[in-house]
Amino acid sequence: MALFFQLDLPPDLEPSGGDHLLVFRCREYNDAAFPELADDGRLVPGYWAAPQPPYPRPFWRVLLQRPAVRPAAEPAPSLRALPLTLRR
Repeated sequence: MALFFQLDLPPDLEPSGGDHLLVFRCREYNDAAFPELADDGRLVPGYWAAPQPPYPRPFWRVLLQRPAVRPAAEPAPSLRALPLTLRR
């Protein structure tokens, strides 16, 4: 897994306001997703909780870093640091 991006969530964003969000991606399995869709074009119910074959679990994970812990001062060598802003 490699860090893809990170940002501080606004304090008024419940339930995780004030947390630091880190999003990772897998370098080995960076396949395009072709999810099963319902007749109306939306994802099928339970998509995010379902195993994603051939893997036994869902492909997503969440890690929230609490405000007491600060991010590393230097980015990983494989990353290019760019500013990112979360907007409504």
